[in-house]
Amino acid sequence: MSEKKAIKFVCLNFDELYKPGHLFLPLNFYVDHSDDLPEKVFFTMPSGDMWSGAYVKNCTYISGLEEMMRFYDVKPYQFYFVEYNGGGNFKLEIFNTYAVEILYPVRILPRQEPRNGVEKVLKNCSDVEVWKHCSTLCYTAFFNSRASYKLEIVKEHLAGGDVVGVPIDVAYKLGLDARMTWMEVGVPKYKWRIGLNWTEHVVQFDEVWKEFTEDLKLKEGDICVLQYTNHYQKFKVAIFEKSNILNYNLAGPDQGKSIMKFFKIVSEVLEETFHLAFPELFAEKFGSQISEKVTLLMPDRNEIVVNYSGKNNFLYGLKEFV
Repeated sequence: MSEKKAIKFVCLNFDELYKPGHLFLPLNFYVDHSDDLPEKVFFTMPSGDMWSGAYVKNCTYISGLEEMMRFYDVKPYQFYFVEYNGGGNFKLEIFNTYAVEILYPVRILPRQEPRNGVEKVLKNCSDVEVWKHCSTLCYTAFFNSRASYKLEIVKEHLAGGDVVGVPIDVAYKLGLDARMTWMEVGVPKYKWRIGLNWTEHVVQFDEVWKEFTEDLKLKEGDICVLQYTNHYQKFKVAIFEKSNILNYNLAGPDQGKSIMKFFKIVSEVLEETFHLAFPELFAEKFGSQISEKVTLLMPDRNEIVVNYSGKNNFLYGLKEFV
């Protein structure tokens, strides 16, 4: 298969499509090309490293990728962008829940770690954490969400007790007032109703806040993004983990150039408003460099000119694109 005829597709990595060591193939690709796959297949990463996997006829997945998933710390709700070049040859890119391409560490051979290392890591990923990753992906990649408030987690937030809370002005910014005795924060499947104690300068959180930080395994330096919902006391949460937010790839398709790849999932917001927000990490790094007119280069070489709002961090005027 020539480079021009390479087949590109996305492999989802959540719900029933998330299993340690497995890469699930899209149905269309499986139907059209599974007969062409040999028993041993190879994935080449942007870094040049290569990993092998196993394919069994009539299966809708490729297995034997435990070591690869462990090496790149693959988590639920991350995405694989795959390019198939015929035979057993694939190119693979991994995008995290912040909707940007990961940074690929250098692989040193021979590796001595046990192949079941990924199982140990993923067994520690609780159901609450899985939904934490889901909530973060929705914020960065699916919705045109804007943060109500970004709370940086400090030692005091993890200690519990009366010192935990937010300044009065922050509470007002969130739409809270002294008549409210609780606020609710949550991810799609789990919710925490936190009691509020209003003092002169600080709104204190009750012990439920500590349960929230422990359940989501928050650490010092993480960013907890609170997002408005239709209920003024309830907030959706996205978590930017300090240990991961700097692990993005700036090489892109041309190694050595400062290029960041990201993705967005098309939703009804785009279809209704013709607006498309950039993921936050991309906007923070490159938003100030983007001009008011942006040219979208399509795969068929067509060019579509749209507008960019630096203040609101989104493209608009995408009617022709839609």
